[in-house]
Amino acid sequence: MIITYHGKRRAVLTRWQEVDTNRHRDHTNPAFGLWADKTDSVDNEIRQLRQRRDLP
Repeated sequence: MIITYHGKRRAVLTRWQEVDTNRHRDHTNPAFGLWADKTDSVDNEIRQLRQRRDLP
């Protein structure tokens, strides 16, 4: 299916393809385990990062 906007082609919808989850088990992505040493929940860590910081 082709999606158009003002007569111009903008997107193509195709069938969903299942992802082979075993392919990602080697954990070669450098971001894997980024939060492994954190003891707080990810939500709390993000809230702390988003808090306002005063400039020096």
